[in-house]
Amino acid sequence: HTDWESVPDWHDIGYPVVECRADGTFLVGKPPATGGLVNTATVGEQVLYEIGDPATYLLPDVTCDFTQVTLRQAAPDLVEVSGARGRAPGHAY
Repeated sequence: HTDWESVPDWHDIGYPVVECRADGTFLVGKPPATGGLVNTATVGEQVLYEIGDPATYLLPDVTCDFTQVTLRQAAPDLVEVSGARGRAPGHAY
C-alpha cells in the first residue's frame, strides 16, 4: 500500500482473511482488534501489483479476467470483490 503512513498499528498488524463465496465474489478482511488497514485502496493496489495483463492473468489451473472487477467497502476493514471471471488455462499449463 503506497499510503503506508495511514495504516494504524503496524506493530500488531493483522493478516488478511478471505471468505470465498459460491457465486465467485469474495470478502477480504482482517481479524478484529488487529492493526493494519483493509479498504478498497489497499485491496486494489495488491490486486494490481500481482497482475500483468488484467484480461489474461495466467495461473496453473485457471486464466483469470479481472477487467470487470469491482471493489466495495462492505464494512470497516472489509472489502467485497466481485466481477472476476475464470476460464480454462492455456495448453502450456
